[in-house]
Amino acid sequence: FGSRDVCSRSLARRGSPGVACAGQGVCRTHEAPSVMLDVSGGAGNVADGGYLSYGGSSWSGSAGGGWACNGWSGRSEASGSSRSAGGSGWSGSWSHGGCGWSSSSSRTASWPSSGGSASSSAASGGTGRGKGRGKGDTPFVPYSEKRWIKSDGTEVDLHRQIMELRSAHELLDLAGEFVCEFAVFHASATLHRIAKCEDHVEVKKDERLRWLASKAARELVKWDKQKKPQTMSKIIWAVAKLDLKLHKIVARVSEEALRKLSEFEPQQLVNVMWGYATLRTNDRQLLDQVTRAMSGRLNELGYLGVSNLSWSVAKLSVRSRWLMQELGAECLKAVSEMNGQNLANTSWAFATLRVVDLPFFDAVARSVVANCSDYAQQNLTNTIWAFAKVQIKKPDMMAAISLGVQGKADQMPAQGLANAVWSFATLNVRDNALMSAVRGQVVQRMGRFQLQNVMNSTWAFAKLTCADAEFMEQFGGEVSRRIAGLSAGDLTVAAWSFATAEHTDERVMDTLAWEILKKMKDMIYQDLSNIAWAYAKLSINNRELFEAVSREVVNKVQEFEPQNLAITIWSYATVGQPRERLLEALASEVRRKAERFDPQCCANVLHAYGKMAARNEALVEAIASQVLNTKDKFKTLELCNAAWGIAKMQAEADEAMEAIACTVVAKVQDMNPQDLSRTAWSFATARIKHDKLMDEISWEVMAKIDDFGNQDLSNTSWAFAKLGVANAMMMGAIGKKMVSMVRDLIPQDLANTAWAFATLGLPDSELMDELLAEVIAKVNDFATQNLANTAWAFAKLGLWNERLMETLSHAAVRKARDFDAQGLANLAWSFAVLGFKSEKLAAAVLRAALEKIQQHDFGMQELANVAWAWDVTGDEARLQPFLHAAVERFLEVEGFADAAACTDLANIVRLHGGSFPGSGRLEREFRERFYRPTVMALWNCSDHRRDGELAQVVEELEVAIKEVGLTNFGYMYAREALHELGFIIPDKDRATAWVDEARSLARTHLEEWRIPGTENIVVVFSYEVWHQGRSLAKAPTVVPSGWAEAVHDDVKALLRPVDARGWSCESYSERVAFMELVEAAREDFGEDCLPEMQGWVRMYHSHHTSITGIGILCQFRRQAPKVQIEIDYDSAWYTWAGEPRQFTVLSDHEESLYYYG
Repeated sequence: FGSRDVCSRSLARRGSPGVACAGQGVCRTHEAPSVMLDVSGGAGNVADGGYLSYGGSSWSGSAGGGWACNGWSGRSEASGSSRSAGGSGWSGSWSHGGCGWSSSSSRTASWPSSGGSASSSAASGGTGRGKGRGKGDTPFVPYSEKRWIKSDGTEVDLHRQIMELRSAHELLDLAGEFVCEFAVFHASATLHRIAKCEDHVEVKKDERLRWLASKAARELVKWDKQKKPQTMSKIIWAVAKLDLKLHKIVARVSEEALRKLSEFEPQQLVNVMWGYATLRTNDRQLLDQVTRAMSGRLNELGYLGVSNLSWSVAKLSVRSRWLMQELGAECLKAVSEMNGQNLANTSWAFATLRVVDLPFFDAVARSVVANCSDYAQQNLTNTIWAFAKVQIKKPDMMAAISLGVQGKADQMPAQGLANAVWSFATLNVRDNALMSAVRGQVVQRMGRFQLQNVMNSTWAFAKLTCADAEFMEQFGGEVSRRIAGLSAGDLTVAAWSFATAEHTDERVMDTLAWEILKKMKDMIYQDLSNIAWAYAKLSINNRELFEAVSREVVNKVQEFEPQNLAITIWSYATVGQPRERLLEALASEVRRKAERFDPQCCANVLHAYGKMAARNEALVEAIASQVLNTKDKFKTLELCNAAWGIAKMQAEADEAMEAIACTVVAKVQDMNPQDLSRTAWSFATARIKHDKLMDEISWEVMAKIDDFGNQDLSNTSWAFAKLGVANAMMMGAIGKKMVSMVRDLIPQDLANTAWAFATLGLPDSELMDELLAEVIAKVNDFATQNLANTAWAFAKLGLWNERLMETLSHAAVRKARDFDAQGLANLAWSFAVLGFKSEKLAAAVLRAALEKIQQHDFGMQELANVAWAWDVTGDEARLQPFLHAAVERFLEVEGFADAAACTDLANIVRLHGGSFPGSGRLEREFRERFYRPTVMALWNCSDHRRDGELAQVVEELEVAIKEVGLTNFGYMYAREALHELGFIIPDKDRATAWVDEARSLARTHLEEWRIPGTENIVVVFSYEVWHQGRSLAKAPTVVPSGWAEAVHDDVKALLRPVDARGWSCESYSERVAFMELVEAAREDFGEDCLPEMQGWVRMYHSHHTSITGIGILCQFRRQAPKVQIEIDYDSAWYTWAGEPRQFTVLSDHEESLYYYG
């Protein structure tokens, strides 16, 4: 068996294994001179490149046996030189590449063939047709005259036998007798007949088939002059049918076929394509030529032909447009003739090629409904699989298939069950009866299912929300048991299924995570995004897993599709792991692929980045551009999520928000309460006031008020308040609805609701009473911001409740150090507004405020508000140390940018001595920036000597006031300013008799101290004027804010209100008083009386007048310069028209607080 080795055992035993001698070895027999080399029943005897040796006699062979040598050299060591066997019943020529033959009636017999072939007559000495020509004496006999004699001497009609035998075994044995003498017809016909036999599967592995196929191909290529298309198609079809995988033989036959494609019948071409598909031929050029040969001829095919062709082109992924068009038309015609298998195969083919031929699928659906009961289960599942693959949902057909599957579920294989539920799940059709029937089988047999079927079934049950706890527990057990065999894709499906079914088994998920980490490198982008989604959905924050996924995502991010990018971003936002490198990589890829993002992806990306507060202007710009292009395709939830994300990121995307607003307006009726609430919240957070949007939302809120939850109502009211949209009708409806829901509100919603009604100045007494009681009950759960906002809300509405403020005070003392600067300022401001004092609270606020000033946390407005609170309440013990730290901090933050804050602090510092670090600079800055420019502008307005029309002068005043930004001079500086402007005003605390009388009248009118507001600020006005001998006088009279009675428009135009904020201010009490004076004077003295009118006017103001009020005085003096104006005022924060304000001192003894039941 090696070089020159000798095999010493006998080769003559029937049924023994053959011997293969390779290389240059010598196989010798040590038997008698006449030896039988019989391989009947053996594995065949092949010697490659060796030679036969036998001792002392001529070559002899038995009638039933022989020796085959592939590439045998023809050398002989026999003493005789005869090369033809005597008495064996055949003669042959030994040549390089020649072959002999052995046969037997045994079905396991093997016989070899070679590249060459030998043919002989029944008599010895026939002429062979191999590479070595035979040299017998007998002439060649034509096939038409040939007699076919079997080894037992029996003559047979070979052609008839080939056509009539129905057994693959019998045909193979027949070929064993005569294969060396076969022409192409015999070889191809026999091969074809064997392939068509029902028992052909039993001989698939018989080596003789391969030699028969080789013989057929060689005869075709070498000797067949006609090369009929039928013969070539039979060979290719049979080789494929018998699964011989003889690709070289098929290639040789195909070469010949290509030369005669035009002669092929369409069915023959179909057979060839079927063969290529079965053998998985991947020669694109070959396939294109064959398919082109069918062009325009598909109408000649029967229903079976078009079915097989469809299957073939699908298997081969041939997607020629013309072919699919013609094939679709022919398949549609043939639907009525097709049986279940044909329809299933054709549907499968179209689905595999993603050809959505609606007329064809409609026809298939009708046929299935009509004949479903006759279909085998495999045909049912394959058909519904095809419809699912192309996303065509036919309810009638699905119902029919469901019934069919239910009736056959206990007989169906695992794959059929899995495909059935997978298809229904893919089409998102939940058929409870079907799922129940399949569930029973899956649960019972899951342990015996192949892994793929387990995964597909579970995926389907999870997708359709049919996976109950028992089902998922069993699945979890299978996953744990087979974990080592799960591929990366299987691990993804398992994790996804657990997440979709919302089934958390920590042990299984930990096992999955461990296996995922090991196979992370094998995962594609879709796996990575789905795994992140699954663990995020189950709220399993496996840090190691998310870190590994993050690294892999960064490496593969360019492969991600938009949906996967959005899912991944959402997942990391959900588990709160905003890794900077990952987010930047994802954002970069989102920007690159933004044009491919659909509305859902756009909304999810914006929402996720908003949730993480990961502001990325470039990403927002890219997505916003896509939002503009696709806004009409957005669903209401997607619009809501997109707006919410932009708002949370505090990104500049006004154009996108405008587009979202306009789209929401068009679809607002489709929005549910939560979407309405979140949309309003988003625009409020983004500080974008879209009047039409808010108006439409308000109407929709009122229409759907009964469906709103307490949080939605709270958020909606907060949003409208934040934007300053005071829709009293909607807020009234919200207040009425919320009265019965207050007990369900969490602390933040309680605070937000109170804040909203307070901000809009809409006190709903019943609602506020309920809120008050609930705040007291739940105050221990309030965050610092909730405490501050609640106190602020009740102060803003002027709702005085000692128990509430005492409760808030105690809670605030405990958490004072946790307040931010704004919270401390709002808290102090609220207690001061309502007139409450608490030693413990004041001390706690001072400590916290000083700490935050040292930490540079306080802003300008917060500093001014805290100082104002202690100034108003007269708490010198806290105000003094606070101002020592606050003034310098105010200068550090350049508080001069806020005119109101600077005015308050400058007045407080001056009132309390002005000897604080930085107070000198504070006063200088206030005077230079605000006081002096404003006084000059007012002086220019009041000076009648300056040229210019009144309208122009007032216009100039308005421009100057708005440029400076000052709204009032404050309690201390107002007196100085009025004096500089030439008005008569007594020094502070030196009131004259007329002022005392005016204060008394004001107190009588006001009845009690009230929080200063337009409706609670009054003037006491008196005058005596004369003109050309006539006089006009008015005794001291209280003039409240409102509208002047019987005043003409031209009089109103003479006294225009000017405000730095652009407010109307038309109803201010001082304006009303002076307009009534001017109206009366013009009526009594004439319209041109003002320049020459003389006299005096006295005005007491219960609260120091604003820049608007002083502007009215200046305009009057410009027109009536000879009238003397005397003025005095108090601060309504300090006094009740001159009487010191009273405060309520809260108890510092804390009571136990209990929740309501």
